[in-house]
Amino acid sequence: MRRGSFQTEDADCAGELPGSRQTPHPKEITMRSKRLVQIGGVINFLFVVFHLAFWKMFDWQRSLASLSSDNRAVLQVLNIHTAYVLAVFALLSFAFPGEISTTKLGRSIGMAIASFWILRAVNQALFWDMSLVGSWVLVALCLATAILYLVPSMGSEALPLE
Repeated sequence: MRRGSFQTEDADCAGELPGSRQTPHPKEITMRSKRLVQIGGVINFLFVVFHLAFWKMFDWQRSLASLSSDNRAVLQVLNIHTAYVLAVFALLSFAFPGEISTTKLGRSIGMAIASFWILRAVNQALFWDMSLVGSWVLVALCLATAILYLVPSMGSEALPLE
């Protein structure tokens, strides 16, 4: 049997009737992976909106006034660039969901997005008060988003392409 093949050989299934093993068709697996990546894209887009709302939500004009102008600028520039990166993640997820699970470059991008969200979950635990329910919800959401990219990037269709 070829590596990465979705067909089973009857000799591998001792005690089973030939053809009785149900293996998902490659298109079904790819469709599930695409859907996971697209859901990840929606979450990334919602985080873009969330980050762009920080100025109003946290009353940054007033609350950042106590910072030096350099620190105020760094915080706002990093927030804008975080929103940009999340927008790129969303765009890639909507435009190339199949490629993220089936090509080497796509799998690398999927792993990078997953790593971003895992690191974000770790940073939540390190820098925020974990006694708050909201912190745990955010950690769970970050890890769930990472899984949406890990599964397609590491799943069965992520076998080396021939």
